[in-house]
Amino acid sequence: MKRLRYKIYPDGTVRCIYKDFLAPLIQQAESHTSQRVSYVDQSPGGQWNADMSPVFGNLSPDFETRAEALAWEEAYVNEHVL
Repeated sequence: MKRLRYKIYPDGTVRCIYKDFLAPLIQQAESHTSQRVSYVDQSPGGQWNADMSPVFGNLSPDFETRAEALAWEEAYVNEHVL
């Protein structure tokens, strides 16, 4: 099992990559919001990419599968956002 990476800011904000196992914890929080950091979409040519513009990032390279694009997206967030 992979470790959950997260970042806690001085104002109490916590950033992490949402995983389904976090849902019960998030529901118990006093307040919470979720924010997308990217959009993983299929291009007209059938390739998959991740648009990281919500976190001032770039468009990923093209991938053959959605799973490859999602893995790249997670690695990008772990390296550049968290």
